[in-house]
Amino acid sequence: MNGPRYSTVEEYYAEIERSRDQLTAPTDKAVFYTNNDYRAALDHARSTNALTLEGIKEDKYCEKGEQVGQFATAYGAKLEADKLWDNSDPKTLTWNQQHGGRDNHSAARAVWDKTSRTYAEQADGKVEVFCKNRTIDPQKTFYRQELPSLINNSKVTEINGVSRAEMSHRLEAAGDDPDKQNEALEGICREIQTGHEHRDKRLGVEQGKTTATKVDTDKSEKKPGAWDRKLRAEEGKTTKDKGPARKF
Repeated sequence: MNGPRYSTVEEYYAEIERSRDQLTAPTDKAVFYTNNDYRAALDHARSTNALTLEGIKEDKYCEKGEQVGQFATAYGAKLEADKLWDNSDPKTLTWNQQHGGRDNHSAARAVWDKTSRTYAEQADGKVEVFCKNRTIDPQKTFYRQELPSLINNSKVTEINGVSRAEMSHRLEAAGDDPDKQNEALEGICREIQTGHEHRDKRLGVEQGKTTATKVDTDKSEKKPGAWDRKLRAEEGKTTKDKGPARKF
């Protein structure tokens, strides 16, 4: 039966914390996406045996022999099955509305924000991101939660072939100034998009074509950056509207 399994967002938060080991992908197999690039991310996961957070979300995305929930983290598939965004179900609509906010998806957004952030915190090795736009869309979960968390995750070595450690240094150098933070993130997004544009070449290399050896990046532990501190300060707030109805 679809619909919220808990009466409060806080109960979901507790479950997410208990389920961190179910919000992981094998090393070099974590895939993220934004800006309606879900199909491209899913195709990549399908061809490389990697994982997106929620994998195949509906039957219409299945190819022959596949099923809903495939190419997903265990917890992502479980949460997707709750259909927290589906306000056509009166039970879900009531659940979303009782948590306030300026629209009818505030509770669903809060739960998916924490889930998405946790997946980024658990990523390890090389990460693939599918994004079409070079500018930051602050309404998107990827830019609010996943990208800052990936950048501050010392277990991640590179994002779309770009050094994670270098991104972290640049973001940390921006300090707590919002304008400088956005400027740094915009530059990082351009680099990630450049890596996105060269993905076909790199994927061809992974399938056996010749390539140059990539230089290892710094894996040293770092103190939480300004964006990481900001995100942790916001955790637990469930009533503020964060953007449009769908999380992506």
